[in-house]
Amino acid sequence: MAPRASIKGKGVKILFGEAEKALAEEALAAEAEAGTGPEAQPEVAVEAPPEVEIKAPPEIAPEAPPEAEAKPEVPKAPPEAPKEEKYEEIIERIGKGRFRDLFNDIEELYKQVTEEISASEQVEEALSLLMEARNTLIEKPEEFEKAEYNINKVKALLNRIKNCRTWGAIYGTRIFLYEVGWFVLLLVLMIFEKPIASLLAPIWKISSPVTGMREVFPMWITMIWGGIGGVVGALYSLYWHVAVRQDYNKYYNMYYVVQPVMGIILGGLIHLIVSAGFLAMGAQVTGLSEENIQWLPALIACLAGFRQKFAYEMLDKLMEILGRTPPQS
Repeated sequence: MAPRASIKGKGVKILFGEAEKALAEEALAAEAEAGTGPEAQPEVAVEAPPEVEIKAPPEIAPEAPPEAEAKPEVPKAPPEAPKEEKYEEIIERIGKGRFRDLFNDIEELYKQVTEEISASEQVEEALSLLMEARNTLIEKPEEFEKAEYNINKVKALLNRIKNCRTWGAIYGTRIFLYEVGWFVLLLVLMIFEKPIASLLAPIWKISSPVTGMREVFPMWITMIWGGIGGVVGALYSLYWHVAVRQDYNKYYNMYYVVQPVMGIILGGLIHLIVSAGFLAMGAQVTGLSEENIQWLPALIACLAGFRQKFAYEMLDKLMEILGRTPPQS
């Protein structure tokens, strides 16, 4: 029984399979007739998309930096000759004899300075010039003219001091006696003021008794003191230039001759300034007594004679007060 059933089952399966197949074929035939089947549709060729060639970006070459402007070539200086060769060359050009003479002059001047002007104020100046001249010849022989200049400067200094001593002994003594003579004369005129006033009063027809030259000649005192100031200024200048600076020059003798005379004249001008009311050019004199005020013009006159520039400054101020601008010197 079992085999029969099995056979029967297979037959059923075969029958059903064939029936399904027949149905499928009928369906395909119907679709073909209707034109909707897959076989009826024409095949459409699908083209493949064109291949796009992807090119690599072009390589950008880096820009070359702008060429620097060509600088003109500076010619190199030739190498300097050794110091010894340069030294020998300069000496050869100047002349060995002249170079040797400069060194000899320095040695000789050193001796003269230490022996002749050791007590003078110019000794330090002279020694400094000689030291500078020697260093120049040794270290910078090409600047030998500078050394020569310093040497000549020391020679001139020594010559000036020698002349000062000679002229000071001759003219200095005479000028001293001349100034002392002026001082004695002015002192006598001041001491014998009253007798001189009594002598001059009748000449000037002054009947009243006089006690001094103030009543006869008012600017007498200021003129005398101006002259004394001029004498003192001349003696001080003579001492300074002969004994201290040692630069006295006989060609300035006229200065010493006119000093007392200029002092007397400026003393008279001071009296006129004071009498006109320009006393001390605005200085405060209210605290002085009457006697001090009487001697104040004499003091100003003496200062004007001693420092005559002081009197000239007063005259300049007076011109400004009067509305005149003094000339610029």
